[in-house]
Amino acid sequence: MKKKQKPLRQAIFLSLILLTACANKEKQPETPITVSRIEETGEEGEGKKEERKEERAREDMADGSVTDKESQPAGQPKTQIAAADFSRPPEVMAQEAVPAAAMASVSQDEKIQHIRNIYNRTVGNQGSYRQSGGCYYTAEGVLAKAVASNGNTTLDETMHKNGYTTYSLEYYYEDWADGDRYPVFIYAVIDKKEYRYYFCEGEFIRRVGPEGGGNTNDSPEMNTFIQTLRDVGAYYRNGAMAPAAAETAAARADWSRADKIAYIDSVYNGGGSHTQKIVLSTGNPVLDEAMKKNGYSDYLLECYYDESIGTGSGCDTAMLIHAWIDGKQYWYYFYNDEYICRIGPEGGGNRNDTPQLNSFIQTLHDECARNCYF
Repeated sequence: MKKKQKPLRQAIFLSLILLTACANKEKQPETPITVSRIEETGEEGEGKKEERKEERAREDMADGSVTDKESQPAGQPKTQIAAADFSRPPEVMAQEAVPAAAMASVSQDEKIQHIRNIYNRTVGNQGSYRQSGGCYYTAEGVLAKAVASNGNTTLDETMHKNGYTTYSLEYYYEDWADGDRYPVFIYAVIDKKEYRYYFCEGEFIRRVGPEGGGNTNDSPEMNTFIQTLRDVGAYYRNGAMAPAAAETAAARADWSRADKIAYIDSVYNGGGSHTQKIVLSTGNPVLDEAMKKNGYSDYLLECYYDESIGTGSGCDTAMLIHAWIDGKQYWYYFYNDEYICRIGPEGGGNRNDTPQLNSFIQTLHDECARNCYF
């Protein structure tokens, strides 16, 4: 009986050995699977890197730069690529604006993206902006875009000096109050060639020219030509509808009454480097007498002056008098001493664009001029 059990034990022992071997064989593929997953993770990381490279390439295209023939679709001119690819996706337009003052510590790419965001937001919204004389204003009265072409005396002169004849410039600005006083982007078509100039707080940070289908220079030289283009844009910004400083009063004579009022409103709301203000209040003998004659007692006048109107002394004319008289507000508009608009408190804001210049209003205007001290 014991002899018969021995073969049985051997059979059981062999079965255990076979089962163990099979179990080991089933576990062996786990190692290659793990390695395969690691390799897949590495490939995924490389894929993300490639995606980032492609994104950077698309951003470079947005500058109008086409440096590689392979990146140009067959049959499409390179200048068309530059124009088409400048527009960013809708989500970029919705990004929150960042003041230029915060740009000093950020990278070149971040500055360029900041400018692109402003450009795309303006292009996307300009249909709803108030337009006057080639200027586009936001609902808050901020100048977001200005267009200039042949006929601007300062630009005409600088173009002629540099051998150009025809031009069209689009100036883009930070679209909020207290933004950069300089344009952040200028899109220029000069003698049928396209140029793009980028600025940050007045500093020239990128030039994209038509050479080679889109030459990009991130260390451009600020020469007198570029500086003039930038400064003319600054005059538009600082004076809203104001043309360049060298523009003559004769050119402004073509402005309608509505244009003049809109200009004064824009300067009053947005200020400017050539705008000044003084305040007159109770205690001025001449004004005290005029108020008393007209049945008033308490008053405060804010007199606004624009050095670009008149002969340029700054005190030639008060372009706007904002008056508080016995607790009520009045606005008196003047353009080259012409009384062009009155807004009074009657009915919540009665406006008269053909007001009568009486002795009372004349006295207020004359005292603002007489007390101008700058």
